Amino acid sequence: MGVVITSPACSMQRVIGTFAESGDEGEVQRPISIPKDKLITEGVELCRLLVREFFFAPPCVDLCTVVDEAIDSFIVADILKVKQVGPSQASRYGDDEDTDRATWLEVSHDSAHLEHLEFLQLVLDPFLEAYFLTATSLLERRDNCDETQLGSDIQEEAVMKWRKGLLRNEVSCSMDIIRNAVKTFRDMDILSLDQTDGHLHLSNPDLLLQVAESLAEYRP
Repeated sequence: MGVVITSPACSMQRVIGTFAESGDEGEVQRPISIPKDKLITEGVELCRLLVREFFFAPPCVDLCTVVDEAIDSFIVADILKVKQVGPSQASRYGDDEDTDRATWLEVSHDSAHLEHLEFLQLVLDPFLEAYFLTATSLLERRDNCDETQLGSDIQEEAVMKWRKGLLRNEVSCSMDIIRNAVKTFRDMDILSLDQTDGHLHLSNPDLLLQVAESLAEYRP
């Protein structure tokens, strides 16, 4: 199953943040239940975003199936437990009417399980941070340039932020990851190439902002 298990591990962290109930002092109440369908959707989206970094699934294999199997491996390991949630509890989260008939999962509180999840999240963290940095840098730019210069500019910004202690991972400054992020945003039609001058232009800032906001929610 390989690195694909890191995808639902990171997605689990984000989904938990969405579905956790806050107490009077902002403390998370336990136990936390999350919908499996939501976890699969988030995991697949993360795999697609990082498709240039890892091979998450072999050819001709549906990515949803692979992520589903990865989640099942967490269930087998007792990191997640299947829990039936009644309509009244499900309706509190404002999801569609089918949510209460879906499979809900409860996250283990065992320290060894939580440490394992944290390790898996840290595997992807440099990539997520580099993609977030690339996205925010593109949103702040006011000029256009070719792809090579763009990668150099973003890496220079990344190195500066690392030296100031503003990044979690030195690996996030990797030129290879930054270039892959730029190429991925081109694949998503967020960036477009002007054939007249060879410069990249931000063609879909709204989608890029959505990607940046989504990446900001992935924290180890």
